[in-house]
Amino acid sequence: MYRPNRVFENGGVPYRNDRFYCINGEWFFAVRRGPDKGPYASREEARVALKMYIEEQLALEMSF
Repeated sequence: MYRPNRVFENGGVPYRNDRFYCINGEWFFAVRRGPDKGPYASREEARVALKMYIEEQLALEMSF
């Protein structure tokens, strides 16, 4: 489940840049932990993959 605040982050949601970008018709999304993810055929595919990535990362954090 997506939460705008990160674990242990209080207060208003800080400004965050757009994670998506397109190079030669291929879509990617940026992450802080490791290399950017992609390529994807469309921005929508990248958006879905980002959602899955965030859910996986949250599950990992919750398991510790």
